[in-house]
Amino acid sequence: MNSPLIHERRRIMAPAKKVDFCQLIHECHSLVAAAKWIDVSIRTVQRARRTVAKNAQRDTVRHDSK
Repeated sequence: MNSPLIHERRRIMAPAKKVDFCQLIHECHSLVAAAKWIDVSIRTVQRARRTVAKNAQRDTVRHDSK
């Protein structure tokens, strides 16, 4: 079972942190710099991006099957 905490950091990005992260990226910060700024690991960012991509793909398949 995966623990939500690794090295005292959450493995899941809270919605407020996602907004802050997107704003930092929009301001031309790198992924690594933005992750450090909001105090999450780059792996957490990668995990969140992968989850969003999977959900978008799943939603596309649902719409296509109707």
